[in-house]
Amino acid sequence: MSEKLNLEELQLKVKEKEALLNAEIDAKIQRNPEKLPQAIYYIVPNEFGERYCFYGLSNTLNGYIKKHLKLGETKGIQYVSMFKSLSYFTPLLGAALSDSFFGKYETIVALSFLYVIGMSLTAMYAEKIFHLLIL
Repeated sequence: MSEKLNLEELQLKVKEKEALLNAEIDAKIQRNPEKLPQAIYYIVPNEFGERYCFYGLSNTLNGYIKKHLKLGETKGIQYVSMFKSLSYFTPLLGAALSDSFFGKYETIVALSFLYVIGMSLTAMYAEKIFHLLIL
């Protein structure tokens, strides 16, 4: 019974702290409503780039799988569906990393660099530059 009370007290304290933080943020916004947060100048272009890459890659992936990997229509659709599912699931992993281990901005920057490296390798391989770099 005492464990349940302690858990309820802890949940109440967390809700009170969250309400206090939200009130502070609301007060800052209302003091200067025209000023945007500094992070928005990084996050918005980052999201535009991410969406551009995602839709550009997902539209051409099925054709690549059929033509170059010769896996057929059904396998191509399966792999594209898995790619899209994984793309929409991985932000949950990023959120867990951000909340548990790293800060939100550090996680965004680190995973953005990983994304850029992956897309760069994809582009180099698609243009056969990758084969020239290896030789």
